[in-house]
Amino acid sequence: MLSVIIAEDDPAMRHVLKETLSKIPDVEVLGEASDGITALKLVEKLNPRVVFIDIDLPGKNGVELAREIGDINPQTILIFATAYDNHTHEAFEVYAYDYLVKPFKLDRIKKTMERKKATGGAKVVGSNKPLCSTCYRGNMPRQACC
Repeated sequence: MLSVIIAEDDPAMRHVLKETLSKIPDVEVLGEASDGITALKLVEKLNPRVVFIDIDLPGKNGVELAREIGDINPQTILIFATAYDNHTHEAFEVYAYDYLVKPFKLDRIKKTMERKKATGGAKVVGSNKPLCSTCYRGNMPRQACC
């Protein structure tokens, strides 16, 4: 079972994410937050496997939130779901598993979660070390090479 927290300030998008995720077998949404501070508290309390993060969150932006989540538990899977396509570099510096730009197709969420479930929910690699030059230049998620 992949446990999920959604950090999204737009109530309509939070609802769409929750409804989409709830239809995926072996995925459970543990909680939702409309700001970065509440999201961090939920992560500390509930220890989810996956966190969906918007970039533009009140209180603590998505990149700051991701960095702090990585400090709490580097094995947490971070998936950015945002309207901003110009933060991919920052997102992958904090080891994002995926970066979804709104509006995205709901099927993309399903594919991302299915891909994660195929690895048993484990974060294959990663910690708080820099990406290798191949992944860094290609704006790619961390691979086995780094």
